[in-house]
Amino acid sequence: MAKTRVAVLTDFFEADSTYSLNIIAEEQLAMLKRAGYDPIGVVQEDFKPQRIWGDVEIRHIPRMPHHNQIKFVEDHDKRVAELTAALDTALDGVDVVITHDMIYQPAELILNFAAHRWAKENPDVTWLNWVHSFTPSAIWSTPDPRLREVQTHMRRSFVVYPNHWAVERVARNFKCEVDQVAVVPHPTDTCSFLGFQDITTRFVQDTRLLDYDFIMTYPVRLDRGKQVEHVMNVAAGLWSIGRGAAVVVVDFHSTGGDKVEYRNWLKKHAVDLGIADHVHFTSEYDESLCLRAPREMVRDLMLISNVFVMPSKSETYSLIAQEAALCGSFLVLNWDFQPFLSIYGEHAAYFKFSANVDIMDRHLPPPPPGQVYFTNTDYGKAGAVGYARNIALRVAYEHDHNDVMNQRTRVRKERNAGAIFRRYIEPLFYAFDGSPR
Repeated sequence: MAKTRVAVLTDFFEADSTYSLNIIAEEQLAMLKRAGYDPIGVVQEDFKPQRIWGDVEIRHIPRMPHHNQIKFVEDHDKRVAELTAALDTALDGVDVVITHDMIYQPAELILNFAAHRWAKENPDVTWLNWVHSFTPSAIWSTPDPRLREVQTHMRRSFVVYPNHWAVERVARNFKCEVDQVAVVPHPTDTCSFLGFQDITTRFVQDTRLLDYDFIMTYPVRLDRGKQVEHVMNVAAGLWSIGRGAAVVVVDFHSTGGDKVEYRNWLKKHAVDLGIADHVHFTSEYDESLCLRAPREMVRDLMLISNVFVMPSKSETYSLIAQEAALCGSFLVLNWDFQPFLSIYGEHAAYFKFSANVDIMDRHLPPPPPGQVYFTNTDYGKAGAVGYARNIALRVAYEHDHNDVMNQRTRVRKERNAGAIFRRYIEPLFYAFDGSPR
C-alpha cells in the first residue's frame, strides 16, 4: 500500500528563517521526513529552497499579490482560477494538505479562495488548516458577500489550534463545530534547540531517547570499580514500578582486556534484568565513538538526562557528577564513599554501593602495611536489584514532587517533535476514513 502523501501548502516566496510560519512549516517537513514520509512543499514560483526545503520535493504555484487588509484585486477571479488550476499539478497525488493561517490571513486571500474551490473538486483530500490566533479574523468577520465562499468550513478538514482552552472560541470564530477543531501542541525540536552535535541527534533519534521517563547517562571508563551494573539495577527498578528508563553508558578508553569482558558481562546483566533494549553503549553506536565520545556529546546527553546515579567505589572528586548537577539531574551518590558527601553536600540522595575505603576510616588507626580497609555492603535476601528498587521509588518520588524536574521531563518527553507528530498530527491524516489509503 502506497504511503500517504502529505503536502505543506504555502504562499511563501522565500525561505525566511525568521518568519514564524516558515519555522513551523520547516519543522513539519522535518517531522514528516523523520517519520518516513515523502512530503511535498508547495511554494511560489520564485522560491529558492534552503535548509529542509532542499531535501523535499518542491512544487510551485503562481506568484500572487499580498495585502494585510482585505482587498479584492481587479483581476481577482482570473487569479483565483489560475491558482486553482495550478493546484491540480501542485497537489497531484496528495492525500493530506497542511496549511498555516491560510484561512485566517487577508494576505492569503487568493490562495484561500483557490483552496476552497479545489477542495470541492477533490473531496477525498484531507485538509489540516493550522491557525495561530483564535481572535476574530477579518476574513471571517467582515460582512462582505464576496467572502461567503471562504467563510465556510472546508469539507474533510480540521481547524488546528495548539491549546484546549480556546477550542470553543476557535470553533465560534471559524464557524465550525467543536469536534472540527483539532488540538495539536507546538513541538520543540529538542536536539536543535539545545544545539546538539549531529552525532548526538542521530543517537537520540535512533534510540528514541526522548520518550523515556528517566534517562541516566554515565560517562565512564569500564573499570569494574565504577559499578555500572548498579545504574542498570536502578533502571530495572524504575521499570518495575511502571516508569520507562534508559541507561546511556558513554564508555571511553575501553577497547581491550578486562574492560571488554566487563562490557560483555554488563550486556548480559541487562538481558537478565529484562532491559537490554534500554541500555546503550556509545562505543557500539558509531565507529567514530569506539575509543571516545566528544565532550560536547557528553554535555548533550546530560542536558536531556534527569537522574545521575554514581555508584563508583573510588573517586577523587567526580567531575561528571558536578556536570550532571549543572545540567539539572537529580543526584544519587554513593553513601559508602564518604568524600561524596563532603563534595556535593546534602542536596542529593545517598545510597550504599560499597567503597574502596572504610566508612569508619576517620575513627580507625591506619591499616597495617600492605593492607587496605574496605566497605562492603551486603544487600541480604533482596539482593542488589531489590535494593535498587528502593532507590527507584525514591527517584520517582523526587521527580513527581519537584515541579521543575517534573515539567522538564514532561516537556522533553511529550513536546518533542517526534512525540507531537506520532500522538497528535499523524492520526489526523486518517481521521476521516480510519485507515491509510
